[in-house]
Amino acid sequence: MFKSISKNALFITAVLLFTGCGGGGGSNQDPNITITGKAIDGYIKNATVCLDKNKNNKCDSDEPQDNTNKSGDYNLTVSNISKGMPLIVKGGIDTTTGGKINTTFKAPYDGNKSINITPLTTLAYNIIKEENIDINQAYKKVAKVLLGSNDPNVVKIDYIKEKNTTIVKKVLKIHQTAKLLNKVTNEEIDEIYEYLSE
Repeated sequence: MFKSISKNALFITAVLLFTGCGGGGGSNQDPNITITGKAIDGYIKNATVCLDKNKNNKCDSDEPQDNTNKSGDYNLTVSNISKGMPLIVKGGIDTTTGGKINTTFKAPYDGNKSINITPLTTLAYNIIKEENIDINQAYKKVAKVLLGSNDPNVVKIDYIKEKNTTIVKKVLKIHQTAKLLNKVTNEEIDEIYEYLSE
């Protein structure tokens, strides 16, 4: 029965199971501001963080950018930023595992001057793009579906500093699921469904 399901359909199902839906930002632009925060999987050092103004999933030379320190901290001075524009993290080293980061993490600019960029904010950003709902709705859905919380702010916290083992376990499960989906064959679909139902 599951053999006819494509990898893309399975991935979309997995994302929806973990996150729910999200929405677009607004058009109001803020003048020059400084945005600080952390790049977190474990803390990500030596990564490039930028405001991806043209939304091409790259840190172009004309876009504001910074490199993270050993604690994953970044500091961006930006101008003409609109709500919903993506802040992205490219590359770097996970200080918890020592592993190289090959994934692009994202967070939508939501008007705050402190924004952590994590796997959870990435899920929220992707939902915003897919479903065209506002940022807070996306954070609420990720919080509710993935973390069992009614508080959208739980998606944005520094879960390492807060020692939130629930979030750490969920982030690990997201990574394990993504690895499975990258290697999936039709014969392995049943195993993935079992894993997602745990």
